[in-house]
Amino acid sequence: MPARTKVLLLEGGPRVLPAYSEDLSRKAQQQLEHLGVEVHTSSMVTCIDPGMVWVGEKSIPAQVVLWAAWSRSLPAGRQAGKPVDRAGRVQVQPDLSLPTIPKCS
Repeated sequence: MPARTKVLLLEGGPRVLPAYSEDLSRKAQQQLEHLGVEVHTSSMVTCIDPGMVWVGEKSIPAQVVLWAAWSRSLPAGRQAGKPVDRAGRVQVQPDLSLPTIPKCS
């Protein structure tokens, strides 16, 4: 990782990889931190603006944002009444926002 690069992992839950055992989760976080990743648990992203990620009322400047939540189709989109494709994935705008949710700014 280049010296000027700062990588943050924001996890809404109390630990990374919650589907795995606590021991494996702890080891994964240690390995990420060893690589220089700054891990923040219990940090729910509430909004993403151009150049900014919001965790509650706190803003974090960001040049690049990679979103990895819900990497598989869940029935929640359909149950919430959001438009979904044939695979059940929620349809989003080009900026990955939901068409029915107002922008942050």
